[in-house]
Amino acid sequence: MSVYQLSKLTGTSKQNFSALKHGKFDDLKFSTMVKIANALAISLDEFR
Repeated sequence: MSVYQLSKLTGTSKQNFSALKHGKFDDLKFSTMVKIANALAISLDEFR
């Protein structure tokens, strides 16, 4: 899945995903984590 597709499914900007990928996004909301996990069909435990 592309970053574009993931951003559309979660309502999170591509810029935020880029910052998250590079460890520069330190204020990730729990609700956003849930949306990302659901879009990727993974458990929240995999974010650890």
